[in-house]
Amino acid sequence: MHFTKKIDRAFQWAGERMGAEARTAHSDEFKNLETEMALRQDGMERMQRSMSGYVKWLSQRNELMDNKERGTPMSSLGRSMATHGEDFEQESEFGNCLLSLGRANERIAGIQDSYVDCANATWLDNLERSLAMMREYQNARKKLENRRLAYDASTNKLQKARRDDFRIEEEVRMNKAKFEETSEDVLRRMQDIKESEVDNITSLTQFLDAELDYHERCAEELRRVRQNWAGAASSPTSAPKIGRSRSNTARSWQEPRHQAVYEEPEAEQEPARIPHRSPGSRLAPPPPQPARPPIGRASTFEGRSSSTATPLANLRVPGAPLARQKRQS
Repeated sequence: MHFTKKIDRAFQWAGERMGAEARTAHSDEFKNLETEMALRQDGMERMQRSMSGYVKWLSQRNELMDNKERGTPMSSLGRSMATHGEDFEQESEFGNCLLSLGRANERIAGIQDSYVDCANATWLDNLERSLAMMREYQNARKKLENRRLAYDASTNKLQKARRDDFRIEEEVRMNKAKFEETSEDVLRRMQDIKESEVDNITSLTQFLDAELDYHERCAEELRRVRQNWAGAASSPTSAPKIGRSRSNTARSWQEPRHQAVYEEPEAEQEPARIPHRSPGSRLAPPPPQPARPPIGRASTFEGRSSSTATPLANLRVPGAPLARQKRQS
């Protein structure tokens, strides 16, 4: 009997693929939920794989070290720094820096272990529960498909019967009841998956708080080391830096800058310009040149007849007495 039901379902499935047999259709709401469940399952599987890889990466052990020192990479780094820092004298600044940073990294490794445990207990555990619900839904969905095929096969058998057969009718009623029962079970499971979003949000919020607390505690450890760092006050990174224009290349890069980063630089006043003087302007002025003796001209009141040139002998030498000039004439 069980083998006969399998044969009937196989023929019904083949007939539906060939388009020769009709099949019972679900409601639009049921189909929409099926599409949504497929998307949810794909997303949950991808998040579960990525979250598992993330947790495995955080909790992996350093296999390059010895068995006695094997631990997380952060703890191995801190242990190596602290061990080498103890090799120096107590007055060694470098040794104290190594020791403080190494111990801080060891504490960070402990914080990281606590964060991994919290991530496993919150978000990763919720993802695994969601996938378990998805697997149960898929099993119920396969069961529903088998019962639908059995119900459709018995219905088609009843329609093809030449006379009424109470055994076939009873089989149809029984398969229909099973199909409806399984259909309600699948619908209830899909609704339960949708209602589990509240638990998903709660677990995701807890994971967010754990991640935020992890990074804040790690940052606090590093800040504490930085504040107690030897020579922190004289560190060049403690002074604010401002940019300078490219045109002012005469300023040295070692020149301290006291302006704030976001303050507008004040306009520099140009110094008073001194007039440029050539070296020749500093010399004494040249001596005055002697005046040239004026050249006398003959009187022109006599008209054109007296316009002939006057001999040079009749010219009066400047500075000579007038009487002497008359005697010579």
